Amino acid sequence: MKTRIAIDVVSLLATAAALAAVASCSNDDLGATVALADGRRQALAPIEAAEIVVRESSPPQYAVKITSGLPNGCAKFERIDIVPNGKVVDLRVWNTLPAEKGIACTMIYGTTANTVNLGGHFERGRTYDVRINGETKATFTAR
Repeated sequence: MKTRIAIDVVSLLATAAALAAVASCSNDDLGATVALADGRRQALAPIEAAEIVVRESSPPQYAVKITSGLPNGCAKFERIDIVPNGKVVDLRVWNTLPAEKGIACTMIYGTTANTVNLGGHFERGRTYDVRINGETKATFTAR
C-alpha cells in the first residue's frame, strides 16, 4: 500500500509541475497582465475582428480597424501598441480591469472598435501579416 501511495504522490507532483510550466508559458510571454498604480491592471483584450483600411494617398496609408472584447462590465479599453517587425506588424490591444480579483462585475460581454494608423512606410508589392495579441488576424499587400 505504501508503494502505491508514493507513486500517486509522485504522479500528482509531476502533473502539478507540468501544469505550472504550461501556465507560465501562456500569454505572459506577451505581457498579458501588468499591474497599474491606480488599482487596475492591464490585460490583453480578446480580438473579435480586424479589417485593413487603405487610405488612398501617395503613398497609400494603412490602418487596422480592430473590434476587441470587453469581457465584463469592469473592463475598459486602454490602448493599442504597435511593434513593426519586418514583414509582420505586431499589435497589442490592452484592456484594464480591477487589480483586485474579488471585485463584482456585471457579466455583460461588450465590444469596442478602434482604428490604429500603421502609416505608409511599407514596401510596394510586399505582403505583410498583421498579428494582434500573438495571432495573425489580417494580411495585406502594400500598393
